[in-house]
Amino acid sequence: MSSEALVQIRDVHKNFTRGSERIEVLKGVSLDIPKGDYLSLMGPSGSGKTTLLNLMGGLDTPTDGEVKVDGLQISGLRGSLDKGSDVGGAQIRHRRRSEGR
Repeated sequence: MSSEALVQIRDVHKNFTRGSERIEVLKGVSLDIPKGDYLSLMGPSGSGKTTLLNLMGGLDTPTDGEVKVDGLQISGLRGSLDKGSDVGGAQIRHRRRSEGR
């Protein structure tokens, strides 16, 4: 893992269920996005672009794997976000303030 990466995604899988059908949207995605970089996600409709962005933004949780933003694992914060709080965002802001950023 790069210590300079703002976003770190490791072996992320995301499945959805529709009736009795299981749909695998993301299959083992790993990605580092360094601080200051710009990134474009391209692919056909249904390829998982929005799902990946929702995972990076903490709006959804992976079925398996790890998502970190600024060193904070956000893939486990879903319960707090469901209640309408900003626990993950508050933790990131607190960390930045304590590090003088």
